[in-house]
Parts: sequence; C-alpha cells; structure tokens
Amino acid sequence: MTEKKLNTKNNKNLPPINWVETTLGKVIKIGRGSSPRPIQNYIVEKKGIPWVKIADATASRSRYIEKTKEFIKEEGRSTSVSPGDLIVSNSATPGIPKFMKIEACVHDGWLVFSEYKNLDKLYLYYFFLDYRIRLERSAFGTVFKNLTTEIVRSVPIFLPPLREQKAIASLLSAYDDKIELLKYQNKTLEEIGQVIFQEWFGKYELDDFIKVQEILEFEKGVEIGSNNYFVNKNDLEKPEMFYRVGDIANNGNNSSIYCEKDLLKGKIFKNDDVLVSFDGTVGRVFIGGNGGYSSGIRKIFDKNVNIKNSFLYFWAKSEQVQETINLYSEGTTIQHAGRSIPYLEIISNRENIDEITESLNPVFIKILENLNQIRILSSARDEILPKLMSGIVRVNDFSSN
Repeated sequence: MTEKKLNTKNNKNLPPINWVETTLGKVIKIGRGSSPRPIQNYIVEKKGIPWVKIADATASRSRYIEKTKEFIKEEGRSTSVSPGDLIVSNSATPGIPKFMKIEACVHDGWLVFSEYKNLDKLYLYYFFLDYRIRLERSAFGTVFKNLTTEIVRSVPIFLPPLREQKAIASLLSAYDDKIELLKYQNKTLEEIGQVIFQEWFGKYELDDFIKVQEILEFEKGVEIGSNNYFVNKNDLEKPEMFYRVGDIANNGNNSSIYCEKDLLKGKIFKNDDVLVSFDGTVGRVFIGGNGGYSSGIRKIFDKNVNIKNSFLYFWAKSEQVQETINLYSEGTTIQHAGRSIPYLEIISNRENIDEITESLNPVFIKILENLNQIRILSSARDEILPKLMSGIVRVNDFSSN
C-alpha cells in the first residue's frame, strides 16, 4: 500500500501525525452487485433468497439489514452477501452503509467490500456515514444519482493505526448500541399497545362506531418547495424543522431539513402530536418530533381536544385503520389516501375511549420518552462523528499520540 505520513505539527486542520493518507481502493477490494435478467422472471413471494433493494436500506436508520421485502429464485442467485458483510448503496440514494444480518443477494445498486488491509470494518462504516454527503455529490445522473466503483476507489481516507480505528468505532458504536436497544424496547411497547387496543376494540359491536370525520380533524401540511430546504439552520432567520413523508418512517427517521417558520402557515406539530402519511408511502404513523410537515402528511386531532393522542396513535396504527387507508388509496406512481378518510371509523362513546386511553397512556408515554432519548443520542453521535474521524477529538488512550 502506498502511504503518505501526515505531518500535523502546528496545523490543527490536519489529522494527527501518526495517521496515514491513502484512498479506499488501496485498502479494500470494492466489488459491485449484479442482477439476473430480466429480474421480474426471478422475483418470488417469500420463499426464496432475500433480495436487497435500496428501499430496504432507507426504511430505517438502523445499521443493519435484517429483512427484505422481495425475494428471488435460487437459479437467479447473483452477488451473495453474508451476515457481517458491509455494503454501500451506489444508486438512487447513494452512500448509505449497511451491515448484513442475513444471507442475501444484492443487485448492481450496491457496492460490496472484501480484503480489508489495515482497515477495521466498523471504522469504515462510520467513515461512510461521515463522508456520505461528499460522496453523494460525486455521483452522476439527473433523476437517479449513481456512483461508479472508480469514484469510490479514489475516495481519500485518513487512517489512524488499527488499534485507534477500533477504539473510535467502539465509541461511536456505543451510541448506536443504546439507540438499537431503545428501538427494540419501543418495538415491544408497540406490540403491547396494539394488543391492549385490539382487546378493547373487539368488545364493541358495529353500532358502537361512528365515522371518524364527525369528531376528528385531518390537518394537511404545506408544500414549501425544495428551494426552501436548508441543511444548516444558521442560514435562516427563524428556522424550523421540516418533515416529509420519507422522514417519518417507523418513528426512526429524523428530518435533516430546515425552513423558515413563516413558510409553514401555522402547520406545525409538537412532540406528542400524531402524524399520518396520506401521499406516497401511505399509512406511516409518526410521533416524537416537532416542526413543520409536508402536504403528504396529516396531523390528526380531536376537534374538541377530548381524545388524547395516546388513543389516536394506536388507533392510527391499528389493523383496521391501516387496511382502510390502503384499500382506498389511489394512484399509479404515487399513492394518495385522502379518499379513505370518509370510510374510517372510531368508537362513538367517549367514556369507552377514556377507558382504553387509561390503559394505553403508560405505554405511549414510555415510547415517547425512548424516542426523545434516541434523538438525543443520535444528535450527540452525529456531532462527535466528524470530529473523531478527522482527529480533532481523540479517544482518551490516544490523545497524547
């Protein structure tokens, strides 16, 4: 490997003196996925080889891909990946790193890595997280961005000694381990909440329900235009977070977009408000943030402010509501579910709603607490990530090097 030792004496903008400057192509073998053609002839329902798509990576902010929506036949097996392998998206939404937790196949929208030379795999994962915006800018294409293997091979990387790489990765991983634990707790809490809701829900007869429009509002968000999106809130006079449908997947994706508060026309939600997507990927339910929201999202609330958000949250996530939203959604490329609202139903008796709410409240509050803790940890990790990867901040054992 051709290396260039870094001299950082009296220059705080350069990495530490014992770090090495190189490129990814010199420390790792970079391959690309492949697909059988025509791919539609190889797609099967469930019983087959998991087929990793970009949507499987963008579905959550987890480090891992644990399941896929699609599968392919054994005879269509192409580039295979195994648990522990690191892959990075190189098309559509390029630069997303993910660890595999399952055996699967990947198409040519993925880069795969092997033959690591003095490079820790987990350190490389965090390198891609830190470098992703710059990598995305290197991609070409108008509608869909693409990265070539040559682009990625030429990406510069500063490498600390292997022991320091592992220490940096371990520190960052501690944040993600805690985040994953909180997400797992919330998954369990969600299941408990739905069991409670369905047990109560099953007690009522058809005439115990009324059309939801009689008591609930579905406040549509506002479209501000991508030219009003800002990554840095300091560029704005009155910054406010702005959430799009893609930002509210599984209560796990946070918006990284800011806009001027005046553009939102009062369409702002608070921490425990319930949002539901009605355009694009319909039926996503979100809590635990604050800011503005796009026209593809509705904020649900009681017209008389009597029904608590804990009830509305589990009502919106219930099987009955999700089925109705999907049944009455329409559109070819983009789904629109606004037509489903007149068909949605809710329990008519407020006392019964209050009884269910009393059971759901503790679960809802704990979910919110965990979500807020996840955001705090994510923010702390994102703040320290570039400082660790550049050597501005050192892990204690190496700070004197």
